Amino acid sequence: MAVFREDHLTPLADFLLRLEQAPDALQEEVMARLRPHITDERFQKMEQVLAQRTQALTLLIENVYQPQNASAVLRTAEALGLQSVHIVEKDHRYEVSPQVVMGADKWLDLHYAPAEDTCIGNNTLAQYARLRRRGYRIAATCWTEDAVPIQELDLSKPVAMAFGTELTGLSREAIEAADVRTYIPMYGFTQSFNISVAAALCMHYLRAEMTKRYPERMPLKPKVYRRILVQWMAGALRLGEDLLKPYFQHPDLPARSNLPA
Repeated sequence: MAVFREDHLTPLADFLLRLEQAPDALQEEVMARLRPHITDERFQKMEQVLAQRTQALTLLIENVYQPQNASAVLRTAEALGLQSVHIVEKDHRYEVSPQVVMGADKWLDLHYAPAEDTCIGNNTLAQYARLRRRGYRIAATCWTEDAVPIQELDLSKPVAMAFGTELTGLSREAIEAADVRTYIPMYGFTQSFNISVAAALCMHYLRAEMTKRYPERMPLKPKVYRRILVQWMAGALRLGEDLLKPYFQHPDLPARSNLPA
C-alpha cells in the first residue's frame, strides 16, 4: 500500500511520487534491484494483475465515519482493478479496518486529504482541483433535480466518483462543485443503498462500460506501471523499503517542486 497524505509524506511515499516521474532508466534500475528477491511466480502474478489495473476510474470518499464501510469500498475497488482511492477527512479521521479490507488496501494508492488541509478553504474542493488537473471529470452521487442516471454519464474522460458520509451523503459544497451529479436508479420502496453497495454497483458498471467504449484508455501508463510494480515488490519484502533507501536521494529523481500538482 502507498499512503499519500497531504499533511505528511513518509520518505517511502515521497520517493514513490518522484519515481513515477523519473527517467525510464532509473525506474528500470530500481526494479532490477528488487527483482532477485521476488519469486518468479509472485512476480508473474503482479504483472498479470497490473495488466488489468486502471486509473481511468477512481473514487473519492468524503467524511465517512464508519471505517468498515470505507474499508469495504477499498476491498471492492481493488477487486475490480482500480488503483487509486481518494479519502477526504472532515469530522472523522479514517483508519482502515483490517478485518473488513482483508489486505486489499496494500495493493492500492490511498490519497488522504486531511481535515487540516485548507489550501483553498475546503479539503474536498482542494481534492477536486487535484483530480481535475489530472484530467478527471467529477461525478457526485446524490439525489438532486439535475442528477442523471449513472447509465447516462459521459465517459469520454476519466471519471472520479464522489461518495459522501453514511447518513447525509456528500456535503453541499461537494455536490455543487462537481462536474455532474448522478444516481443509481432504484425500483423498490427502498430509495437508498449502503455506501459500500452503492460504490460497488457504480464501480462494476462503469468499469465494464469504460472498457467496452474506451479500451485504449484503461491500461496504466508505462511510468505508472513501473512505479506500482516497484511499490508492490517492496511491499512484499520484509526489508523492501531498506532495499530502496539508497535511491531516496538519487540525483536523477525529480524534485518535489517539479512534480505535477
